[in-house]
Amino acid sequence: MRQWGETYAGEPEGPVMDIRHDECGAPVRVVVECTAGHAALPPSEVTARPGPAARPRA
Repeated sequence: MRQWGETYAGEPEGPVMDIRHDECGAPVRVVVECTAGHAALPPSEVTARPGPAARPRA
């Protein structure tokens, strides 16, 4: 989620954290995709909602 936020609402100076693969030094990236195979989803195509274990706040 960090990478996603930095892509769509990041700071102009660049990312706060620089996460890299230990073996080759390349930046690590995460892709948000659905289980139907649609990959690289932007925030406008994703909705977060309570899951089955969600409980009302007291």
